[in-house]
Amino acid sequence: MMWKYEDLFRKERPQLGYPLMDRQQRAKQFMPFAALKGYDQGIEERGEVLCRRPDLSEEEREQLDAALSELERLRGRRVHPIVRIAYFEEVREDGRGRIREMRGTAAHLELTGGRIQVDRLWIRMEDVLRIEIEGKETASVSGQA
Repeated sequence: MMWKYEDLFRKERPQLGYPLMDRQQRAKQFMPFAALKGYDQGIEERGEVLCRRPDLSEEEREQLDAALSELERLRGRRVHPIVRIAYFEEVREDGRGRIREMRGTAAHLELTGGRIQVDRLWIRMEDVLRIEIEGKETASVSGQA
């Protein structure tokens, strides 16, 4: 007894008018969508190295806490000092990113919200690596020796 598609099953594969793609070429068709085309290549061309979020030492945490306390004290006096801040900016889903540094006015400090505003940029406290307050010898705090 012959089943419904037995005649198709026994036929040869149809010949196409162009060569078959190799496995690697076919796999590229099914790669995940890249939202920013050329982003990875651009980073490689710039020679920018991505890293994991650095862990702060106990001493660096104490220095950061002292700088935040000084900023809070200055804020109470309505002073917005110029600061140098180093922070981690995550750029990949796997947690890799780059360390950024900037200089600007510490406009707002939200300890309960866990963020600081320098100029117009809001930075999460968990991303802050170092804060140096300019013009204050006693308040100038750096996370690096």
